[in-house]
Amino acid sequence: MRNFNRRTAKKALSLLLSIIFILGMLTNCGIENNSNGELDAPVTEQPAEITAPDVADLSIPSLNGFEFEYEILSSSDTDFEASVRVINMNRTALDGWQLSFNGNFIITEIRSAKLVSSDGGSNVVINEFWTRTINPHSSAIFTFTAEKPAGAEITLENFILSHNDIP
Repeated sequence: MRNFNRRTAKKALSLLLSIIFILGMLTNCGIENNSNGELDAPVTEQPAEITAPDVADLSIPSLNGFEFEYEILSSSDTDFEASVRVINMNRTALDGWQLSFNGNFIITEIRSAKLVSSDGGSNVVINEFWTRTINPHSSAIFTFTAEKPAGAEITLENFILSHNDIP
């Protein structure tokens, strides 16, 4: 019986060392074999290409776990229609919200949100009752029509999202 245990222990140790060796070979710190069987230099990721944002679809960096996107749906020389998406990247829902942002326009009509103010380039909107709750990894979208100076490029910037207790 004693020989059986030693033999089993040796086989188990041999198997364990083989597994460790194979795992070491698989990970090998990013070094790969080339077609000649020689080791290549460690693999490094290439930096992402940086391109200028398109005004028609711009993603603004996240503020407190939220992202903001807008899209120009249509435009003429002096007015345009746009949509704004508020994306909740958090693990908890936001119940009631207010979004402030700047732009070179005056909002004249809004859908799926309520306009609090739009003057001097400063805009404030709050949720409608059906867009009040933004669940985790979901979004609320509103659209608006606005007047802008003739021929001016449309700008939306400085998005600030805050909690809104108004039902």
